[in-house]
Parts: sequence; C-alpha cells; structure tokens
Amino acid sequence: MSARIYPDVCILLTLDFEQSALLRKCTLFKESIQKENITCYLLSSVNMVHQAIIDEVAEAGGNSIRGLWHHLSMAKGAGVPYILENTVLTEKDLLRIRYFFREKIMQQKRDLAKDQIQIQ
Repeated sequence: MSARIYPDVCILLTLDFEQSALLRKCTLFKESIQKENITCYLLSSVNMVHQAIIDEVAEAGGNSIRGLWHHLSMAKGAGVPYILENTVLTEKDLLRIRYFFREKIMQQKRDLAKDQIQIQ
C-alpha cells in the first residue's frame, strides 16, 4: 500500500517542544512512520509556519532572559551589568524575579512562548 503523508505543523511543534498534551500520540505517529519506512513530505507553507513559530518562541525566551539581566542590572548593579558578578539575591529579589517572569508570560500570545518562559 502506498501513502503520501504530509505532517501538520502541530505535529512538528509537539515533537520539537515535547508538549505533553499530544506528545504520546505524535511520538507513536512518528515511530509508526519510521517502522514502516514511509516517506513524509513537508509542504513549504508548513515549513515556513513551523520556522516562524520556532523563531518567535526562541525570541520570546531570549528576550525574557535579556530583560531579566537588564532588570537585575538596574536594581542591583546601578545599571552596570558586570557588577552583578558579586551580587547576592535575597527573598525580595526572588519575588521581583517571579513577578518579572509572570509579566513576560502574560505578554505572550502563543502558549509555546509562555511555556518556554515558564521553563526559564
């Protein structure tokens, strides 16, 4: 039997980011395809959307880390990043960091970006 399989971007993103909601089913799908040696085809439009979402999620994660560095530099290092080397964080700072990340998460539209910031 012959089949042409064109995975959707949701399958690719679930496997890339190991999203728990559908990960088991997508993993079974991938393993079945590999076991049967079936060739999958990636549409250029799916590839473009996939790459755009990956870039967006990576940018959100990177921006949150850079933002935290800037935030801590302003709060603890008088605006000078290298002074953070000897900085001691307190419980009060931990609350500020949590608030900072909560704000960054709320600014995101895509759940994948929110998850990536949450992981950080």
